[in-house]
This record gives sequence, C-alpha cells and structure tokens, in this order.
Amino acid sequence: MTPYDIPASAGPFAASRQSFDALVADLESTRTARYSHDALEDLITGRGRELLRQLLQDHLDLRADREETALAAAREAGRLPAGRRRLERGHTRALATVVGTVTVRRCA
Repeated sequence: MTPYDIPASAGPFAASRQSFDALVADLESTRTARYSHDALEDLITGRGRELLRQLLQDHLDLRADREETALAAAREAGRLPAGRRRLERGHTRALATVVGTVTVRRCA
C-alpha cells in the first residue's frame, strides 16, 4: 500500500483512519470476495497489525505534541520544570513493540 500525504488538520489519528478505511475498502472489493479463507485471514492479520502499529504511532505523536505544547507554555511563563533551563524539541528514538517499530519523540 502506498502512503498518502495526510493534512495536519485531519486530526491526530487521521493516518489510522485512512489505514482502516483502506482495509475496509479492500474487504468490500470483488477481488477479496474470491480470496480463500486463509488468504483473507492473512490479509486481515497483516494489515490489522499495521493498523495497530499506526494507532500506537498516532497516539505517541499526540503525546509528543501535547508535551511540546505544555513545555512551551511553561517556558513562556518562566516555569520550566526544576533543573531545566532550555527546551529542546525533536529528540526521537525507535521503539520495537509487539505490533512493529514506532518512533517516540520527546523534549529534552
């Protein structure tokens, strides 16, 4: 499946919704109506796992956005958490999970 550009205004779970809608569209197609049960199960298992990974990624991205917003507001108000003199955005690391690898973004 080819990824599509998703507008930021579509909401934090837009990529997950798009993945789900694409899976449903495939399941509704006449092509998959001819699949054997095991082929259909393989399709749902593979795409379902990717959907779960995307849901986790979207949630982690939402957390990171909220953290950045909260820390930026605290910095503007002069109330950074104890021991912090500056705010660095965009620190990332890969995280291996049972549904696949996601990227975790944090402020440092």
